[in-house]
Amino acid sequence: IKTIDIDGTQQLCRMLSFLEGRFLGDIVPNENLTEHIGRFIAKMNLKLKGINNYILKSREWKWDLQYFHLNQDYLQYIKNPRDRSLVRYFFQQYKSNVRDVIPKLRKQIIHNDVNEWNLLIKDNVVLGLIDFGDVTHAPLINEVAIAITYIAYDKPNPLEWAKNVLIGYHEVIPLLEEE
Repeated sequence: IKTIDIDGTQQLCRMLSFLEGRFLGDIVPNENLTEHIGRFIAKMNLKLKGINNYILKSREWKWDLQYFHLNQDYLQYIKNPRDRSLVRYFFQQYKSNVRDVIPKLRKQIIHNDVNEWNLLIKDNVVLGLIDFGDVTHAPLINEVAIAITYIAYDKPNPLEWAKNVLIGYHEVIPLLEEE
C-alpha cells in the first residue's frame, strides 16, 4: 500500500497482480470445472490449515454459518407471513439438526465466500480466488457448503452440481461422515 497524491487528495493505493481470466459468473460452468473448483477449494483449505489467528477464532458474526442463529433477530423484518414462517422453519431445522453437531466438526480458517464473483477461471481451470474479507475460523465443511450453494442455486438439477464439487473436494480432503 502506498499513499499517492491524486488531484490534490491523498489516496491509499494498492498494487495487485493481474490474472488473465473471467469470473465464474460470466461463463457457463460444466462438470469438469465444478470438480476442479472442489479440488481448488480443498487445496486452498490445506494451505490455510496451519494459520492460527486468535482474533478470527474469537469472532462471532452473522456471515459465519456456525452463528446462523444470530440472524433470528431479523425475522421481524420479513413482512410476508408465509415467507417469515418458512425462514422460521429453517431456524428450527438448524436448532434440531445442525447446532449440536458443530462442536464435533473439524474447524480451521476458511475463505467463507467462494462464489461466482470471487473465482477467476481460464480454460476450465480456477486461476485464483479473490475477496478474503469474510475469512473466519469455522467448520471446514462450511467452505464446501457455501461453494455448493453458489454453484448450484440456479441450476435445474442442483444436486448434480453439488455432487461434482463434493467429488473434487473429497479427492483432496476426504470428508468425514459427520460433515
